[in-house]
Amino acid sequence: EAGKGPAAPPGPGDGGGSEVAAPAAIDMRRFTLAEYVLDFGNVIKGHQLQREFKVTNVGFSQVSFEFPKPLKAAIAQAGFTVEPDKVQRLPGAPDFETAEFAVVFNSARQGVNLGPIDLCIPLQTRSGPPVKIYLRANVTIPDVEVSSDALKFGSVFVGHMRSIHIQLSNPKEIPATWSFGQTLQGEGGSWKPCDEFTTIPSRGTLNPGESCNVQVVFHPRNAKNYSAKIPLKVAQNAAKRNIRIAASSDALRIRFDPPVLEMQPILPFVQESECSVTMHNATNARIEVYSADFDEQYLREEEILSRVEGIYSPQMIGYSDVALLPLRQP
Repeated sequence: EAGKGPAAPPGPGDGGGSEVAAPAAIDMRRFTLAEYVLDFGNVIKGHQLQREFKVTNVGFSQVSFEFPKPLKAAIAQAGFTVEPDKVQRLPGAPDFETAEFAVVFNSARQGVNLGPIDLCIPLQTRSGPPVKIYLRANVTIPDVEVSSDALKFGSVFVGHMRSIHIQLSNPKEIPATWSFGQTLQGEGGSWKPCDEFTTIPSRGTLNPGESCNVQVVFHPRNAKNYSAKIPLKVAQNAAKRNIRIAASSDALRIRFDPPVLEMQPILPFVQESECSVTMHNATNARIEVYSADFDEQYLREEEILSRVEGIYSPQMIGYSDVALLPLRQP
């Protein structure tokens, strides 16, 4: 009607009011309160490491959580063990209590393969959003790559040497400690120690991405064919590797013509007898020849060497003690 003010809104008891729906319950599992990472880094296959972390209740009410059996089975399958597996009524304010967890990673567990592992563990609190913890590790083994594992030295004369260089490199994420073992010569279906090959250096450590050159030296003592191998060992790596070698050696030979000198009989202190002999080099290599009775340099060197006790003993001198000298000029 005219002259009247606006109508008052309907009250709670009025039948003309509309109903308001109550808010729906929120599923807290759809949210993540926080995410943390526990990274074990690079772990050598077969090793076991342990890490610890703490969970602190920074809220105002008690919290409880536990790992269900399917999650514990997945954790164990990945090589991890988490203790404790549940926490009951962890107090919050004003004490803000803390629970300590120990995580053990056993890379030797069956089913743990080489490569990265990334496992998500949700800590599901009752009536609250979960906290996600990521367990990470990279399972690896130290190793080196060899530029060539088959060496051919050809023919080398006894008393001479020939060397071939190979390169070792570390393709892994961790340092690799390597070493060469005793050279083995194949004879009659078995392998016997052989001292005619030397590696320089014989051992070392390579950091990730590093390389080094190794000199393999063939210095034969006898004329024969060689089919040998040099074992290469990398620490904490069970793989067996060998550097295979094929080589041969020949002795230097000279020939005299005539092979025997027959001197004519003479009277003492009256006249001289002279004969000529021709010496032939029966090889295709240069040969140094000198007289052990009359060469002055040889006699001086022998006099110096004679002062060293046991100098000619096979156990006294190794390849590293031998001086490699050029041929003397005539």
